[in-house]
Amino acid sequence: LRFTKEKAELEQNMTLKRDKKREIVRKQLMEKEQETTHSLVSKFSKEMINLIQAKEREVLVENGVDDQLAASYSMIQLSQPPPPQPPCRHKRDLYEDPSIFEQVDQQAITVAESEQTSYTELIDQLTYDLLTDLDKARAIFRWITVKDLNAIDFQNNLGSDTPMGLLRGIKYGTETYHTLFMRLCSFAGLHCVDVKGHSKSVGYEPGMRIAEGKFTNTWNAVLIDGEWRFVQCNWGARHLVMSKDKKQVDKTPPTATREKIKYQYDEHYFLPDPEDFILEFFPFKSEWQLLESPINLTQFEQLPFVRSLFFHYHLSFVNQQNAVIQTDNRGACDIKLRMPDSLKHRLAFHFHLRFAHATNTNGQNDDSIDIHGVKLERYVLHTVQDDLVSFNIHVPQEGDYFIEIFASLVEPEPNPYGQSFKLKCVCKYRIGCPQLTQRMVTIFILFPIIDFLCLASPASMCIG
Repeated sequence: LRFTKEKAELEQNMTLKRDKKREIVRKQLMEKEQETTHSLVSKFSKEMINLIQAKEREVLVENGVDDQLAASYSMIQLSQPPPPQPPCRHKRDLYEDPSIFEQVDQQAITVAESEQTSYTELIDQLTYDLLTDLDKARAIFRWITVKDLNAIDFQNNLGSDTPMGLLRGIKYGTETYHTLFMRLCSFAGLHCVDVKGHSKSVGYEPGMRIAEGKFTNTWNAVLIDGEWRFVQCNWGARHLVMSKDKKQVDKTPPTATREKIKYQYDEHYFLPDPEDFILEFFPFKSEWQLLESPINLTQFEQLPFVRSLFFHYHLSFVNQQNAVIQTDNRGACDIKLRMPDSLKHRLAFHFHLRFAHATNTNGQNDDSIDIHGVKLERYVLHTVQDDLVSFNIHVPQEGDYFIEIFASLVEPEPNPYGQSFKLKCVCKYRIGCPQLTQRMVTIFILFPIIDFLCLASPASMCIG
């Protein structure tokens, strides 16, 4: 019986090893195919820019412009791109409200509802009547982020050198978003490159050391009016949401006239400022940080862990500029964030404190662990006063913890369809308590639970 059991365990282990090896080989083949496609697209993009430059010169000459002047103009417009350097303007100088792109976005959404057989046809439709680099880059970004790959039923006979063929490749892992963006930019006459590096993506925790080959990522930099700006289509792409018309809430089948389509995407990843982008993405080549004073990998690891909503809500750090916070000998520390005046009465906050190394039998974080029957979150006092959001923490014992801070915009009217109120992560810290010499009996646990979140108001307090 023991022999049979050992044999079964051995077979199971061998199967797991084979599956793991097969997955590694599959991933390596996909990465090799992606790299091959990228090299071809990169070469093609440069050739396309030169072709557009030559064609533009021909058009100028045909319209009576002197040949030498036309050549000079063409070289100014589409000459070799400048080296990477910090932009002179902030994103807010380019645009403050995405609503200025309402017509551009709608044009991209309309184009995305049909299929184009060639890149030329796609770009002609996407950039029709668009004159600026900004509008063209925006149209391409929105077309890519509108395309919900999970909802598209791709045909098997699609050519790989077509827009739909490349989208199919992205869905099945043989192509990438940054390759598609770079190719479309070249057809639109925009200089675009891909940038490789590390990112604080899924699985990364605050303060974690990044080993070579781990947490790798690729994004784009596009030249907008002579300045390099970042674009991350993969993180910017979301899915579409169908919402019923408010006037019709019955059980009849939905129709196009009864439903409104809302395409969700992440605005932050379109032309983010370098000083914001560096909190999540670290290029292998320091010049592509686009910062006046580039940082090294260790400094990148030490930066606060944030997500895009942190920037969407225009939050800022008052203290705690490092990803890892050390408590004092009482186990105490605090985190302070500041809100903009325009949102200080409309943002709700929540938090989650847990042990850094506590897992259940499935290897997942165990949120049920408490101290003497008291949940860890009861050791946090959360207050909001005017535009200042504070989290006062007194950990109950030595060790490492994670605290995750959530926020959401609270609309003045409740959702008529009962959709859940969703708090999403804005930032996260690791808290270290190496020594606890003055164990504090916190008064927080003596209070009843007031609420699970705090709504920003002139003065409010939440305890666990």
